[in-house]
Amino acid sequence: MILDAGPLISANRNRRALAALMVAALEAEETLRTTEVVVSQVWRDSSQANLAAALKAIEVHDSFGNGRHVGELMGRAGTSDPVDAHLVVLARRTNEAVLTSDSDDFETLANHSRVRVVAWP
Repeated sequence: MILDAGPLISANRNRRALAALMVAALEAEETLRTTEVVVSQVWRDSSQANLAAALKAIEVHDSFGNGRHVGELMGRAGTSDPVDAHLVVLARRTNEAVLTSDSDDFETLANHSRVRVVAWP
């Protein structure tokens, strides 16, 4: 499952919320993934112990794939957020869902790429 910033923000604020997700992912034999650019959206300093602990259990990609695919997806969907589009491209490439607290932003992109979006509480 591909994580957007929302679940990571929750992890930083409340370790239990993401811990429950991690347990569920382990039981379902799923890998939790995100990208370096998403980490940059939530990381501010080394005092974020909960987030640092969570990131140890999450596979963080430094590459999303072809930037042209991201741009083409934004063009088809009529959107302008490359971070969201990158996550959808990664989700499609790995055949996984995107977990986000901003599902409205992802629905249009997901509809143009056949990616499932899961709302984070």
